[in-house]
Amino acid sequence: MTIFQIVKKTYTTMNSLELYGVYLVSFPFVETDSRKVRPVIVISKPYGKYGLVTVIPITSQVVTDETELQLTDLKTTGLIVQSSTQIHRISTVSDEMIIRLLGCLGEKDVACLKSMLKLKLQL
Repeated sequence: MTIFQIVKKTYTTMNSLELYGVYLVSFPFVETDSRKVRPVIVISKPYGKYGLVTVIPITSQVVTDETELQLTDLKTTGLIVQSSTQIHRISTVSDEMIIRLLGCLGEKDVACLKSMLKLKLQL
């Protein structure tokens, strides 16, 4: 483990993640050894000994699927362009992959996201 990973792990553990916070995450790609930084919405607190966090990716592509959320309040999210969720790509990442907080979803978007998660996951 590098010193960066130790400091990052300590920071993430000490400073709990905001539920429905918009964060930048370094995603690995299966096909290559490269990573890309992408925005996500955190929908769980870190759990397990590896600090796993459940996230929903965000895209700047216009999504017309009725089960994807068009984010309405860009000021609070910290995003600079109109964006949508990708609930169908929900995933789990290590809290060590989280780079920084951009902002948080507004109340209206949180309520809509919860409804869409129930619909998409058939809860």
